[in-house]
Amino acid sequence: MNSTQRQVDLKLVPQQEGKWLEFSESVRAYVDDQVRQKFKDQHPPNEPLTGLSYLAKLVDNSSHQYSDLEEIEIKAKAFYPLINNDQRVLFDLRMSLIVMPNVFGPIMDYPISNGAPAPTLNPMQVNSPPQNR
Repeated sequence: MNSTQRQVDLKLVPQQEGKWLEFSESVRAYVDDQVRQKFKDQHPPNEPLTGLSYLAKLVDNSSHQYSDLEEIEIKAKAFYPLINNDQRVLFDLRMSLIVMPNVFGPIMDYPISNGAPAPTLNPMQVNSPPQNR
């Protein structure tokens, strides 16, 4: 469901549309940034990736994501008081579908400078320790 479909689904009145557009624009910018970053991360730089440069890139990407999410929160707080209780129910139910943090998982998966593969940092992919039976 895209922003326009959500706008129709919420049955917005003209007085709500301005703040809705600001909110949906901040969500679109967040998604665009994630897509752009994922594309950029798929193409390793000419210089070798070290553990420190990997961490620096991870911090940089996380700070950008945090800034985008903060902007979405600000826009949502401005929009929310303008909607009625029925609209709030839909908005609340759909928020986790509208804004999904770290859609693409780990930021990089290419080898570090010594040729060893970079560790997977997505905690959802980490294997749990073997169980003693």
